[in-house]
Amino acid sequence: MGHVEPTDGPLGSVLRFGSLGDIPPAAEALLFAADRAVHTEQIEKVLSEGRWVICDRYLASTAAYQAAAMGEAATANGSSPCRSIRSPSRT
Repeated sequence: MGHVEPTDGPLGSVLRFGSLGDIPPAAEALLFAADRAVHTEQIEKVLSEGRWVICDRYLASTAAYQAAAMGEAATANGSSPCRSIRSPSRT
């Protein structure tokens, strides 16, 4: 049984086929993170059945994909490129 990323679920399909059109890279990264959470649950289920899981893509591939998508906005030291996500000045 194979699992792919992005998944075949609703979030993965949106990412795979680009059905949201041109969205900010930070939004795309968050969608990838949400789809990764779904995939992680799938992996946990397989592991709980006593089966092996081999992943050839995970955190490093996500970082590489986002760096390619964001160009110079991505940094080599791993700091967040999500400058468009604002923190409240008051809570």
